[in-house]
Amino acid sequence: MSEDTKELASRISYLEEKVLELQKSNLSQAKEKDAMLKTIHEMYEINNQIMVHISKIIGDQTTLDVNQNITKVRCDNLRYELLDPLLKRNDYYFPMIRSAEETIEEIIQSHKSMARFGDGEFSQIVKLFRHKFQRLDDKLGARLEEVLHSHHPNMLIAIANNYGTLQDYTDFAADGIRFYMAGGETRKQHMALLEHDRIYYDAYVSRPYVMYQDCMTDAPRKRFEHLKKIWEGKWSL
Repeated sequence: MSEDTKELASRISYLEEKVLELQKSNLSQAKEKDAMLKTIHEMYEINNQIMVHISKIIGDQTTLDVNQNITKVRCDNLRYELLDPLLKRNDYYFPMIRSAEETIEEIIQSHKSMARFGDGEFSQIVKLFRHKFQRLDDKLGARLEEVLHSHHPNMLIAIANNYGTLQDYTDFAADGIRFYMAGGETRKQHMALLEHDRIYYDAYVSRPYVMYQDCMTDAPRKRFEHLKKIWEGKWSL
């Protein structure tokens, strides 16, 4: 065998060894890659389980907090619901508010207008920020208070019937009212503004269905039909 042939054979042998080393190295890297991917997947699954567990804890805590808050406002508001004159108790002042049906009938028969006062109007009067979409305006608040105390013969003043028993409302609606009335100084502020010897009308005449216990019966349809009589035979935009 010539020297050239020997050198070539040696080089081939050397290259074969390198190829084997590279193959072993690639195999090792592939195994390491597989092991690493498996570990990442396992970590991902563990993380998912942890997040599910944390979410459940947070959810349980949120539910607990909500239930505690609901229980608190129910207890805080209970005395007023129990003292409501409709339940034959007279130890506390309640605004005299005509029913929604009486309110509609008064508008139909007397052709009067109605000024409706809800939480937004009262908030303006007492200068309390409640809604992001509504900025406080001192001039508007003062004018609203003037209207609230006005006695124009052709104007009905309507307020929401939130002060006593809430038995006609759904649990969701009643709890919302309790949060509003029992939170902060709302009831105290209203009592300071309302006239004890005045007859008011029901502001909820504009909500004849969704907040009432009988919302899934035929009652809302009858209330809507009654409400529509206000514009019966009239041209309106």
